[in-house]
Amino acid sequence: MRQHPGLSYPQNKIAGSKQSISSPKSPKEVVVEASRQGELNATNLATIRVVYRRQSEEIDNEEQ
Repeated sequence: MRQHPGLSYPQNKIAGSKQSISSPKSPKEVVVEASRQGELNATNLATIRVVYRRQSEEIDNEEQ
């Protein structure tokens, strides 16, 4: 891989991960992060349901 001046590339997977090993999260941060993740999951599921419903309706309309 050709490196560009001023850009750094992680040397391994651990260095490139988003998690910080040196600073553990407080319990409150963990709860907030879990809540945020739950909201994202719920939003993604709702979006998937809408897409699935539309595709099902299109298929039903084509069959009629």
